Amino acid sequence: MPGMVRKQFYVEPRQDALLKQQAKDLGITEAELVREALDAYASEGVTPRLDPAAWQREKAFIEARAGKVSVAARDTWKAQMAKRAEDVPAREDAKAGEAAKAKRGWTRDDLHER
Repeated sequence: MPGMVRKQFYVEPRQDALLKQQAKDLGITEAELVREALDAYASEGVTPRLDPAAWQREKAFIEARAGKVSVAARDTWKAQMAKRAEDVPAREDAKAGEAAKAKRGWTRDDLHER
């Protein structure tokens, strides 16, 4: 088997039974069926697994906009979104500012103090 790489993985009992039956029906080995399935899966441009929590956040947002949620739930959602919004950009802005200062050796505030 030149050009092949050995892989080992676990499947659920129902998947094992399905794999065995499909391979038997098609008259090919289970390994060949797995290789064909991988090729088919990769060629379809598979979408990544979705984050169920993301849908819950989106649902809460929609309900808040539609006025179908309590004020407390809406405020909780707003607080969570504000926290996320301030966490990422603030860190990125700080890093970018530090990098720019290190590169040029001065800040805007330094110029105003002169």
